[in-house]
Amino acid sequence: MQPLLPALLREHGNALPPSPTPRRPLAPTPPLLLRGPRFRTRSPRRSCDFQQRVGRPETDHGDGPTPCVVLLTRAADREADALSVHLAAAGVPLVRFDCDRAPGTGVTYELGAALDVAGVRTRPLVVWSRYFTPASIPADAADPRLAGYLRGQWAGWRDLLIGLRGARVVNRAGVPGRITQLDVAADAGLRVPATVVTSTPAAAAAALPGAGPVIVKSLGDHYVESAPGVLDGVFARTIGRAELAREPGAEGAPVIVQEAVAARAEWRVYVVGGRFHTFASAPHAASAPFVAAELVPVRLIDTPAAIRGPLTELVHRWQLDVVAFDLLDTPDGPVFLEANAACDWLWLERATSTRVVTDAVVAELTAAYRAGLAA
Repeated sequence: MQPLLPALLREHGNALPPSPTPRRPLAPTPPLLLRGPRFRTRSPRRSCDFQQRVGRPETDHGDGPTPCVVLLTRAADREADALSVHLAAAGVPLVRFDCDRAPGTGVTYELGAALDVAGVRTRPLVVWSRYFTPASIPADAADPRLAGYLRGQWAGWRDLLIGLRGARVVNRAGVPGRITQLDVAADAGLRVPATVVTSTPAAAAAALPGAGPVIVKSLGDHYVESAPGVLDGVFARTIGRAELAREPGAEGAPVIVQEAVAARAEWRVYVVGGRFHTFASAPHAASAPFVAAELVPVRLIDTPAAIRGPLTELVHRWQLDVVAFDLLDTPDGPVFLEANAACDWLWLERATSTRVVTDAVVAELTAAYRAGLAA
């Protein structure tokens, strides 16, 4: 068979027959989680880190490299800003790498030797990666090759730091994906919502038990960073089954669909170094902590005994040092939702005029730092 293009040229010469006027394609229906109000925020790149702006505490290390805690995150990480202040007060130097400020930072690491950061020789004793993501690294959008290069190299730098021999890595193993979390939580004795993962949400309406509404959630992150520093929330939506059943065909990607569980309260349980700190809030929209945190009633409570054992088992299985668990308080007992290793807590502390999680994290990092000094 002759190739199509030469055959057409032989029949029509170099003037190909005119193409029919293309029809304008119908705009695709946005995925369920991208419909409705857009929750967009811009993540500032200006550093508010105390030790970066004021200076690190002096240590008794002679002429050798400065022992330190290394934190990989982004400039808008306010928990990291708070930790910087309190670690300085504890005499713990913090070296911070913000992904959105990374390009242009002078760094050198010689295998088996010190880490040089902007001319300062350091010795990382503790490393914690929170929000250091390649998509947040600023690069020229007009040059995708350069953008991919920068993001790939800084992702490799992150991997280098969390793999340093002799450094204590916070949450080294990390948490698994949400579906694995549910499976392991159920195995640990916790109730979990009936769950379906599907790219055809309409099918989930019939697959889940009951007749009440369902909740559609992201299988991936709770935000989309379409450009460095531009974040759109991807928040869970509650939707009736009849409405869900009318959804057309397959979406572009799979999502989580769960039964909606009636709850008296939502629990955010922090486990830091094996110690529990639990906040109870009134049931609220998934977007509320991000757009109207001050309107969410919150109180600090004693951690219910029924969840201590199962959550401790999850902490041990996943080798976690700092983690937040989300659960529902229901008339039929607690229901596990998910775990977050890169967790925020300041909004809950502000709502309750406490500092329990900040103090616990500072104590955990300080203890790990001092153990590294003594090793």
